[in-house]
Amino acid sequence: MKNNSLPASLIVAALTLCTGCSTFEKAWEEASKASTTGEGWAGGLAGRWQGTWLSEVNGHEGVLRCILSPEPNGQYLARYHATYGGAFTFSYEVLMAVEREADTWKFRGSADLGWLAGGVYTYVGQVKAAELFSTYASKSDQGTFRMTPVQ
Repeated sequence: MKNNSLPASLIVAALTLCTGCSTFEKAWEEASKASTTGEGWAGGLAGRWQGTWLSEVNGHEGVLRCILSPEPNGQYLARYHATYGGAFTFSYEVLMAVEREADTWKFRGSADLGWLAGGVYTYVGQVKAAELFSTYASKSDQGTFRMTPVQ
């Protein structure tokens, strides 16, 4: 008899992704409270960012949101939430090393998103004049992120 049920690993992965999404949504709302009480984007990195991602390999694209938070060691934690195919979402975190050069913040980092998402991704980018631009690359994909701050 043929078993038509989903493999347990796919169910666990789906539940994990959904939990990460709800955690991100809560953090996004908390970050909105912080940004409305402050002065908004003041030329720094911290806060909420929104825009798009685009794969240069296959043309896939989607909405991308990010919460950037300073870490005690001088790095920044980037918490990303991306849509894929209009119906799927994925959340993940990347620890970024950051350097400031005049009016530009430059950053780089990497994260292992797991074999299902493509393995290790590296990110290199910058924030200048209220625009975040970053490239990303893995062994099977590469593309860009473009975002602006959200008040």
